[in-house]
Amino acid sequence: MRTTPRLASAALLGAALLVGCTSAANSQPTQPTTLATGSSGTTSSIVSPTGSTGTTTQPTATVVDTVPAEITEPSTTVLPTSTAPAGASVTIARGGFITKDHGSCTPISCKYVQITATGWTPKQPLSVTCYSDSGSSGPYPKFADSSGNLSAATTCFFGNVTHVYVEIDGAKSNVVTPWKDW
Repeated sequence: MRTTPRLASAALLGAALLVGCTSAANSQPTQPTTLATGSSGTTSSIVSPTGSTGTTTQPTATVVDTVPAEITEPSTTVLPTSTAPAGASVTIARGGFITKDHGSCTPISCKYVQITATGWTPKQPLSVTCYSDSGSSGPYPKFADSSGNLSAATTCFFGNVTHVYVEIDGAKSNVVTPWKDW
């Protein structure tokens, strides 16, 4: 049997607890004993301070050495976004005027992009990004409806820009230029 520091500490602690204890038979303190561990691990001798020796059988302890699981850092891999299924299409058009001021856009200077997309898996999550010559906005999370279509009228808006288009999971729409025609 292999002795580990933990087992040796437990044996010493057990021996120390015997000092000064009283037995159930009388109120006199019991004599402390010393535990002598045999090499086989199954039989040991108990030696008392008075010199008497007895033999006792101890239960065999099984020591299981476990190796802690390897700790790894969380994955920093970016999962790919979904891609447009074959046959999916995206079309945009100028929508209605915005209804509230947004930065330099006012209800008479900017229009929403009307987005129509077809050919997606029903209820599929979609990632919509809007582009123009002045920059991009998004991505905006949307979902295809139960027929695999998307009709979005208030996702993004533009004012006096050119080259407006939308991309949904890799599928690009038509390009509208100039955007402002009013």
